[in-house]
Amino acid sequence: MNSWRLFVSGILFWNAYENPIFLREADHEPAWYKTAQRVRRVRPLALAIVTGTFLLWFAVILFFENLLYFLLLPRFLLVMATGLALAPIVADERVKRSWETLMAAPLSPVELLLGKVGGALWWLRGLFVGISVLLFMVSLVVGFISLALIPTRLPWMDEVPIFVLCFGVIVLPIVGFVAFVIDRIQQFLLVVSAVVAVSTSASSLRNAFFSAIPAALIVWLSEVILAGALLAVQGGRTNIIAETNLLSLITLGPVVNFIMEFELAEMLLWTSCTFLGREIAIYGLWRWAERQARVF
Repeated sequence: MNSWRLFVSGILFWNAYENPIFLREADHEPAWYKTAQRVRRVRPLALAIVTGTFLLWFAVILFFENLLYFLLLPRFLLVMATGLALAPIVADERVKRSWETLMAAPLSPVELLLGKVGGALWWLRGLFVGISVLLFMVSLVVGFISLALIPTRLPWMDEVPIFVLCFGVIVLPIVGFVAFVIDRIQQFLLVVSAVVAVSTSASSLRNAFFSAIPAALIVWLSEVILAGALLAVQGGRTNIIAETNLLSLITLGPVVNFIMEFELAEMLLWTSCTFLGREIAIYGLWRWAERQARVF
């Protein structure tokens, strides 16, 4: 399993309708969706929940006077929703004693799990659209940040021909934009992989739900710790636990911080290492999930 295949099948739903397991999952409303629909029908309660959440959100932003808190709620909401949606995909089948029947289908364990993941995430497509719009807007800002910071940090800029500078002015924002989008998507796919690995290992629905969200948060925070340690050792960022530094790692991820702290060559090196490390982790988690899926 690699992040591209998981992204295409589980997030974009390309060719998903060719997978009968996906059709099975997408055709049945999950329990959390039914609960949300019941709450939505009680309009005063739904309005109070939405209004209260947004008021609290903006109150936190105004109190701390830091716009990075604006990105914290959508990020946390995405992780929580993903954990709740994916936690029961295997454990529920085991409880119903239907997992062995599904494994007998003419599909590989990976295809079976991809169908389950895609079908579960299908019910979050509205949230994905909203997060995608926000991601696009933030990515534009990151593109301009890469244009403003990286050229000024190169010691040999005075010797570079003007046409090379013009080319850099065009390319660098695009590179920053694309790198940030890949970084955020791949990090989310790592969270998905961790939750799938937990779901295939859980012996009951209770264990699946109680372990899925912690697993997602552990993966998220582990990356923050590793990137923070790298920035402290290689980038000289001494106060890594400062509010803005910590929030930028939590909400924007390592690539933006690499752009701000490292020279161009170092930024490319550590960004590539980050992407490669995630790919290895995603592969390992899916190998584990595939082995656990064979246990009835």
